[in-house]
Amino acid sequence: MRAKEFNGFEAYLTVDGEKLHEHNLVKLGGEGRVRRLECYIEPKPHTEFAINVRLGRRKPWTGDLIAEPTIDGRPTHSLHVRKNWHRTHFMDTLFEEDAMGQLSECKMTFGSLEDLRRYGSNGEGDYEVGNDEREGVISIAVSRGEVEKIKPVKMKISQSLRRDNGKGGVVGKGRSVESDERAAFGEEFRYDEKDAHDPWVKFVFKIRSREYLDKNKLYDRIPAQQHPLQVANHIKLKAEPEPDSYDDPIDHGDRTDVQRSQTFRSLKRERIDDDNEYLAAKSREIVQEELAELREEVRRLRSRATSVMTVDTSYGMRR
Repeated sequence: MRAKEFNGFEAYLTVDGEKLHEHNLVKLGGEGRVRRLECYIEPKPHTEFAINVRLGRRKPWTGDLIAEPTIDGRPTHSLHVRKNWHRTHFMDTLFEEDAMGQLSECKMTFGSLEDLRRYGSNGEGDYEVGNDEREGVISIAVSRGEVEKIKPVKMKISQSLRRDNGKGGVVGKGRSVESDERAAFGEEFRYDEKDAHDPWVKFVFKIRSREYLDKNKLYDRIPAQQHPLQVANHIKLKAEPEPDSYDDPIDHGDRTDVQRSQTFRSLKRERIDDDNEYLAAKSREIVQEELAELREEVRRLRSRATSVMTVDTSYGMRR
């Protein structure tokens, strides 16, 4: 979902890098401003998903933002969006604490088919404001403020979820790995006074089954994919990876998005350096060939001038 009135700020869910279709998008709010966007999502059970946010480019931005997701009524970690970071920020894991206090980092997965069918079956109004804090709902509150750099310090991971009696929900068990209880943090966020009590804009995703969407006539038509032969050739070339940069596959492992972008930039710089060296060598070769040709031309002209002088002298001596 994209809030055009809020500098084109965008929030959406993805599965395997593909954006999930947003059904029955509704914008709510007063005073001529959109303060709330809601839609329905039809996911496949037990699929891993990611939360994505992105700052638009409609106009120069003057402040930082914070995106605070809430899943099944439970808050998770936030994403800091700096005013000059026009790239996608994503979150695909969260921290879960078991009954023994052991902390694990888990992949975010949608619940089972029974969970999806249960959401919304209680007859509550789906568009009633205040229904965000319940199962089957992912909300992202975006607020204005300022990101401040601090001296890196290790702090306890406090935004962790706790499973109650094996209860399901939007977030299933997924894949998990044991995690340290403390992590290093180098930034702090301070709310703007305008957003100290309420968020700037809120995105609400309601997870429902296909049966629920059909029954309540909430399912939107999804346009068919464009025929590949109609796609312009320059678009095809742009979508293909550069062969020189991808000769050797790179295993990113657990690198962050920033590290991946830095790796790509380093590869790009290496390629530019290689191109510059090649061009410099080619230029030197061309210059050397031109110098050789000039030397040969000078030698030929000098030889011809000497020959002419000899003939004239001989002619003069005969007279």
